[in-house]
Amino acid sequence: MNAYRDAQAGEAKMFVTRNDQVVKLVERLLKRATSVLVEKVCRKAMTDGEFQVVKQATQRGELYKVFSLVRPAADQMRRVDSTNIYWDWIDAFGSYSDAVGSCWPYMSQERRAYALLRAEELANAICK
Repeated sequence: MNAYRDAQAGEAKMFVTRNDQVVKLVERLLKRATSVLVEKVCRKAMTDGEFQVVKQATQRGELYKVFSLVRPAADQMRRVDSTNIYWDWIDAFGSYSDAVGSCWPYMSQERRAYALLRAEELANAICK
């Protein structure tokens, strides 16, 4: 399986290099969407201590850290998020991660492009 993982790391790097501007755009959109998530959902659903940790990670632009903090809190978020910002953000971040990451074997360049587009669409919707 290491050969597949190594190949995917190369595929991910090639995708990011070839699509640098779009990847950066989606990352900026995702960071803006993260701010919306934090203010509209996390602020209401989390304790003050939890909220401060997520807010600090957001301010530092640490998307993977934010994901690791908010993903396990689905039940908390569902209680206050009537507009599905939480799940849209989770899906947007997941799509972004799929596009630029290397955890899925056999991820084609076309599938990466689709995932990045999906992340952009979801992040844009959250920011509106």
